[in-house]
Amino acid sequence: MVAEKPSVARAIIRAVKPPAEVLALKGHVLELDFPEEYSNWWTVDPRRLFHADTRWVIRDKDAHSLIVEALKRSGDPVVFAMDNDRDGELIAYEALLIARETLSDRVRYMRMRFSTVSESELKEAWKRLEPDLNWGWVNKALFRHKFDLKVGAAYTRFLTLSARKNGRDVKLISYGSCQTPTLWFVYERDMAIRNFKPENYYVIEALLDDRGLKVKVSTEPIRSEAEAKAAYERAKQARQAIVKGYDLKVGEEEKPLPTDIDRMLQELKKSWG
Repeated sequence: MVAEKPSVARAIIRAVKPPAEVLALKGHVLELDFPEEYSNWWTVDPRRLFHADTRWVIRDKDAHSLIVEALKRSGDPVVFAMDNDRDGELIAYEALLIARETLSDRVRYMRMRFSTVSESELKEAWKRLEPDLNWGWVNKALFRHKFDLKVGAAYTRFLTLSARKNGRDVKLISYGSCQTPTLWFVYERDMAIRNFKPENYYVIEALLDDRGLKVKVSTEPIRSEAEAKAAYERAKQARQAIVKGYDLKVGEEEKPLPTDIDRMLQELKKSWG
C-alpha cells in the first residue's frame, strides 16, 4: 500500500491494520520535464517549448527507491491510498508508472478512496477498494502540469533572455501561471498598506438599562470632532432613550463537524464567488 503522506499512512495502519506493507510518500515522486535537447536556453527558441514533448523524471529519489524496493520484495497487488482529488490521482498514477516499470505493464493495483482519516471512513474505504484510477482526473491533472511547465518555462526563458539582451544584469525573471497573479495581489496589498493614511473618527457608546435588561448601543462613525462632542453632551444629559427600531433574528447553529476535501472545495468556491 502506498499512501500520499506519513500522517495518512499512520492513520490507515491504526484503523485498518492492513495485511500489507504500508509506504508513506511526501507528495509527488515524479515530475514532467523537457528532453535534454531543449535544455540550452541560448540555442532553443522559447516558442519551441510549447510544441516540445515532455518526459517523466524522478523528483524524489528517496521515495522512488522506497517504492521500487518494496515492489521487489512484495510484488503486487498495489493499493494506492492518496488524497481523493485530482492531484492525489496524479500521484497515484506516478506510483503506478513506477510499479509498471519495476514489475510489468500488467501489474495489479487498486484505489482506496477516502476524504477524511477518521477510523470509520478508512475502514469503509478498505472494504470498497476500486479496481482502477479515475482517468478523467489523471488526464486533467496531467494537462495542468504540462500547461504549467510549458508556459512557465517558455515565458521565464523569454523574459530572462530579453532582459539580458537589453543590458539588464538579471539572473532570472521567473514566470508562472499562478505565481504571477499571486505576486500582483501581494503587490496591490503592500501598496495599499504603504499608502494608507490614518483618519480619526469618533464613536459614542451608551449602555441602556431597561429594568435590568442591559443593551449596548453606539453611533455610526462620526468624522467631525465638534459633532461628536455635541452628540456626547446631548447624550450625557439624557435620562431616557427612545428605541426607533430593532432587528431580531432567531436561529440555530449546529456544531461544526470535520469537513472532507470535496465539501471544503465547494465552500472555498462559494467564498471566492
